[in-house]
Amino acid sequence: MDYVLQNSYQIKVKNDARYQALQQQQQDTELQKIQQMAKQLAEQVGRTVNFNNTTDSLTTASSEEQLSLGKYQIQEQPYMLELAGEKYQINIQPGNTLPNITKLTTKVLATYLQNIGFTKINAQKLSAVINDWQDKDQNTQENGAETGNGKYQQGYKPANQAIRSWQEFYALKGVTATEIKKLQQYVVLNGEQVKLSDKHTEPKIIAALANVPEKIVQEWLQSSAEKSLLFEQQKQAIGKVVGKEIDREIWQISIFHQQQGIKARFNWSKKEIINWKFIFNPKIM
Repeated sequence: MDYVLQNSYQIKVKNDARYQALQQQQQDTELQKIQQMAKQLAEQVGRTVNFNNTTDSLTTASSEEQLSLGKYQIQEQPYMLELAGEKYQINIQPGNTLPNITKLTTKVLATYLQNIGFTKINAQKLSAVINDWQDKDQNTQENGAETGNGKYQQGYKPANQAIRSWQEFYALKGVTATEIKKLQQYVVLNGEQVKLSDKHTEPKIIAALANVPEKIVQEWLQSSAEKSLLFEQQKQAIGKVVGKEIDREIWQISIFHQQQGIKARFNWSKKEIINWKFIFNPKIM
């Protein structure tokens, strides 16, 4: 993650010490090839070449050097990186490839949750509790709660503001660890209130949020909205949640290697990771 982020900044940064040895080794190997070629050419004309007096500038890597500016940026297809013989898959997406749960209304969130696998009852309860926790009034919605979870009921009241961390979900009444884990796969907690990116968002996410079949979304994405044969109501539903906008302020970065990986959300302007988690047994490579 550190390597990718340093190669993403449009600024001069210090090399991470962990990679200096690797960079030195790669430089030495390239230098040896050049020297061997020069010796062979010299021998063909009856000459010899002495490389014992090479300067340090040819054989050592500076501890602070200009990295490839913008090598890793938001794009549709993943990058492949090889370090010390190991291969890594790097995927950098804009922040708006998953809906921001703090921006969804109770009704829209309930529908979305049901479409991604929650039961209708659980989806309604969860969406109501989440919105009661965030809204500024003390009125309890149907299936909602204006009190905290378990031991927090007396001492931990709703924040009456947008949820700021996944840890905060444990204070919501009736919300389980299993539900929180599932939510983390389908929603985010931060980012601008923009539509989902049409070029970067999975069709199943768009379908779930727009409440239309996935095959309809795929047809919509494959043809322009004007030329699509979809019913006007379906076009409007998709158009409400999908657009050309790209949230470049927040990046979603995934790095996978063999049977493990890491996912993080990164604030580009502040140069800081907002939150991250490990992923095991990813279905890639």
